[in-house]
Amino acid sequence: MGELVDKYILLAASANAPKETGVHSVYNVVSLSMLVDRETHCVYKAKINMPSELTQAYFVDIMTGFCVLDAPDELFQTIKKNLLIPSAGAVIQALKMAFQRYKDKMNEI
Repeated sequence: MGELVDKYILLAASANAPKETGVHSVYNVVSLSMLVDRETHCVYKAKINMPSELTQAYFVDIMTGFCVLDAPDELFQTIKKNLLIPSAGAVIQALKMAFQRYKDKMNEI
């Protein structure tokens, strides 16, 4: 298999974007995806569908290096404190679903 498949797990999730926001008018949902290192369980790369490239870059900066098996409370506080956008709640909801999916899958292995 390719380098990405051998080294990373692709983790993705989405949540409904609040109405009357740019995200909702363009995408309807907040979708995010992350490449998670198979050995460290840390985010290597992240992507989010936001109309603003600056918001996308900021999300990547917040997520890069985060270990998805760690308690996400501090991450969520960082998002609430620093990501002052109307869809921040949807971002957190999507992350919760992604992290739970990852933990469930790790428990199966």
